[in-house]
Amino acid sequence: MLQRGREQLAAAASDSAATGRSVTDWILWAADQLYELRQLAIDLHQRMALSAAAADFHDRLHRELGTLLATSLQGMVDSNDIATVVGLVSSVIEGQLLHPAPAGHRHRLLRAVLANYGICAKEPIEPAEVKST
Repeated sequence: MLQRGREQLAAAASDSAATGRSVTDWILWAADQLYELRQLAIDLHQRMALSAAAADFHDRLHRELGTLLATSLQGMVDSNDIATVVGLVSSVIEGQLLHPAPAGHRHRLLRAVLANYGICAKEPIEPAEVKST
């Protein structure tokens, strides 16, 4: 199932120009796909401590998705900032897997990160939407 998910994400990222989907739309779509698999992601993180194979799979998945994102950001973000944006987006998405929230809230948080680097327009986040954990 995860292999199929990786293939779908790769296909969506490589075809974003052909579909007219913006990089922001692609990131939100990918985050939603990963969110649907959040229990598998939680299980994978737990197994990483016990299994080298699980840790290797996790690391490969992060590299693959990071490479897809970095490639899609070329020309949009200063080359010196690409690794930072990839790390921030990855961290926000992984945090969202552990802290369930409605899609609108998840999207606004991701857009806030992307807006900081000029990838999309800045949207206000209402104080009531900010959850402390």
